[in-house]
Amino acid sequence: MPIVKTVKKVPKFSTGFYVDWINEKFKTDYKAITELRDGYTYCQLLNNIFPKYMNISHLKKENGLKNWKKIERCLKRIGIVKTVRINELFSDNIAEHTLFAAWFKEFYENNESESEKVEYLLKWISHHSSTNVKTLEELSNGFSYGLLLWNKKRGCINVKKLIPPAACSNEECRRKNLTVLNRALKGFKITVPVDAMSKLDHQACLGFLQLFKNTCDLAKDLMKGKINDHRRFSILQHLFRRVLGVL
Repeated sequence: MPIVKTVKKVPKFSTGFYVDWINEKFKTDYKAITELRDGYTYCQLLNNIFPKYMNISHLKKENGLKNWKKIERCLKRIGIVKTVRINELFSDNIAEHTLFAAWFKEFYENNESESEKVEYLLKWISHHSSTNVKTLEELSNGFSYGLLLWNKKRGCINVKKLIPPAACSNEECRRKNLTVLNRALKGFKITVPVDAMSKLDHQACLGFLQLFKNTCDLAKDLMKGKINDHRRFSILQHLFRRVLGVL
């Protein structure tokens, strides 16, 4: 049996948030969460992280009930106690689909390989900052984060104070950029691990990137009015606890 990381707590985002995550992760074009009723994509995602326990050689979208039973068997085989409400998930029950998607996202991210996680996050920040970042270390100068902030909310950061990547190749330059970024993010209650990132600490760079993306996702839902103020604090708490565990 493989080593499996379980899900301890599941934050709740909007239904659209999980559809966007599936589309980003698997390059699909789902418009509604109920389109996942056939279980096809979940089977493929499980195959990504547990290929020995999820056989997709004969997987078909039209075999929805069989696909959900495959998911249920796979989770049992790897030792996960999870009730899969097959009849509800094979229907258009939006609430049930949202609950399962929320759990599955946490489960997947807890168990995916670090290389896959890094690749996904680097593609995300490259796209949103209009840069072309290839490694976590390239992010340690803070420039891409600054551009993304400027693209999304001009005025919250003075990008002219950031040293461009081509001229930012030592610890002192990285520290200057990260300090500018840290000041800009204070309003978002995020602290940049300036010392660790300026020294190219791999786990610090990965942990901060994950926190930064989670906060951007949360902000997007908040701006759309899909998360109320009462739940905002508990979600932020969860995100910080999770990433501080990495740092």
